[in-house]
Amino acid sequence: MERFLVICAAAGIGTGFYYWFAWMLKKNRLQRYVQTHQWLLHPNAICYWRTGLAIAGFVLYFWTKYQSGAIIIFTLLPFSTAWTGWWPGDATWCPN
Repeated sequence: MERFLVICAAAGIGTGFYYWFAWMLKKNRLQRYVQTHQWLLHPNAICYWRTGLAIAGFVLYFWTKYQSGAIIIFTLLPFSTAWTGWWPGDATWCPN
């Protein structure tokens, strides 16, 4: 039952995270911020930090007692595509 609650909470957090970022990225202020910080927020750069989070989640899930944290990380990773979907016409490839 504990895992079910963690998964439900992670899904709620992830969905809220996605819609909040999608809403915020429509604002010019955040669009300018993303454009000036391409080294960190470009879709190709996001692939790298998503991979790092996936490795951290893997370690948390299989080798520590923090499986719930790993479940939340694994739930939030797909929702980070709100960033990558902002670049219109961008032909980047990011394995999920």
